[in-house]
Amino acid sequence: MPENSHPAADLPGQPVSRALRPVVIRAIAEAQRRNAPLVEAEHLLLALSTEGDAPVRTALAEAGLDPDGL
Repeated sequence: MPENSHPAADLPGQPVSRALRPVVIRAIAEAQRRNAPLVEAEHLLLALSTEGDAPVRTALAEAGLDPDGL
C-alpha cells in the first residue's frame, strides 16, 4: 500500500471533500426534482454545470452541457 494512502479510502460511506459536497447535494436535489429514483450521470452533470468550479462549468458549456443544454 502506498505510504500516504488510507486503508479506508475506498470504502463506501466515506465523507466527500468540501468542494464536492455542494455538487452532490445539488445532484440529489435535481434527481428529486425530476422524480428520479436514483442520482444518475445527468443529475451530476447538471449539478457540475451550476455548482462546479468555473473551469468545469466552462468546459461543460463549451460542449453544450450547460443547464439549458442538458
